[in-house]
Amino acid sequence: MAAAAAAPPASGIVIKMGTTAPEGSSWHQIFKEMGEEWRQASGGGVVLRIYPGGVLGDEPDLVRKVRVGQIQAAALTAGGLSDIDKSVAALQIPMTFRSYDELDYVREKLRPSLEKRLGEKGFVVLNWGDAAG
Repeated sequence: MAAAAAAPPASGIVIKMGTTAPEGSSWHQIFKEMGEEWRQASGGGVVLRIYPGGVLGDEPDLVRKVRVGQIQAAALTAGGLSDIDKSVAALQIPMTFRSYDELDYVREKLRPSLEKRLGEKGFVVLNWGDAAG
């Protein structure tokens, strides 16, 4: 999952994003591809600078850094998103979901409410995803 504070429109935007995903991991590669798509779509006006592997700290650190404007985006798990709003914790209650299909169904039903609650706290969800551990 990823959450980001809204960045003001301007030319030459650099979006700094922190993640605990290890450098070179499949998640890191996806973020790099996303950044390249943003760069191309903006004609080079938007650059995504990724800080992988927790170099900026753990998820509570990333949430704090987004709040104070040190970074503009963070890739977060449900645990990290729960630091923003406790309601997201409903998605990670042990043995609640029997399959990813069931989780996807419930998350889709809760998504508008969760995104509204996160939005009220200044965060915008860019994407919801799953990571098998």
